[in-house]
Amino acid sequence: GRTVGDSEHMELTTLFRNSHPLHFDEVYARGGGSFAKARVVYGGLVLAWTHALASRDLAGNAIWYAGFEDGAHPNPTLAGDTLYAASRVLSREPLGKRHGLVTVRTVGVKNMTSRKALESHPGLFDAELGKPSEQRIRDKVVEITHSMLVRRRGTRG
Repeated sequence: GRTVGDSEHMELTTLFRNSHPLHFDEVYARGGGSFAKARVVYGGLVLAWTHALASRDLAGNAIWYAGFEDGAHPNPTLAGDTLYAASRVLSREPLGKRHGLVTVRTVGVKNMTSRKALESHPGLFDAELGKPSEQRIRDKVVEITHSMLVRRRGTRG
């Protein structure tokens, strides 16, 4: 897991030149400018941190990330939230004798371990935006599909 610090998300959001008051202005956020009634962590950071957490399990044979698609931020992340990631392989496709293309669905959850999220939510890897409100997972903060070029098992180079 990774706990999001208040000052780090504000500093990194500034470096990305995102100046929206939703991320910086407490008066704006509490006064109705924010759907969360608090300053919200910039979604690009949440995606990056989730991807970094997932890469602990995924990046061992990765050569190149071929692209990100089909992503969403279904719920906000706030300073103090702790992020966890889980991934599921959707498809594998051989590319020659030594390489393959693997497509993965990665989700980020807040304030619950990946194991607990997997055990508690059978639809964890389903898109939240298509679900009825009562079926949505309130602690899911990122969902994204991505593909990567990998070395096939048992090959070198």
